Amino acid sequence: MRTTSTFSVLFWIHGHRIDKNNLTQVYARITLNGKRAVMSLNQKVDVDLWDSKRQRLKGNSRTVKTINNYLDEVRSDLVICYRDLKHELRVITPQLVKARYLDEDKKIHSLDDIFEYHNDKLGIKLAKKPFVITRQVRNIL
Repeated sequence: MRTTSTFSVLFWIHGHRIDKNNLTQVYARITLNGKRAVMSLNQKVDVDLWDSKRQRLKGNSRTVKTINNYLDEVRSDLVICYRDLKHELRVITPQLVKARYLDEDKKIHSLDDIFEYHNDKLGIKLAKKPFVITRQVRNIL
């Protein structure tokens, strides 16, 4: 049986959080199956230039193009994070997509990863000990 999920990315601004220069923060909302996660993009934009229908800035200035390109990159990176999580066959939540985008998700380590970490980090510190035959081993031999 094939299951479908709804995934979308929305950019928006707070119209009532405007500073004295008429600037406000841009936020990204990740929606997956009706559940949301919101994150700030740390970009300040002019409220008068924001087109809420297109979810981007209006105009052709250099700063407008730079911010619009940044929004396109964020959207594509979030979609890539969603696809990666989907290919890993994990239970996907909007918070998990956000954590993957921000590099805050925890990687699941396998036994091979643990052995490799041990050999890389502790293999240098451990000294080889000579094999000494004890009295109990001599009795067995």
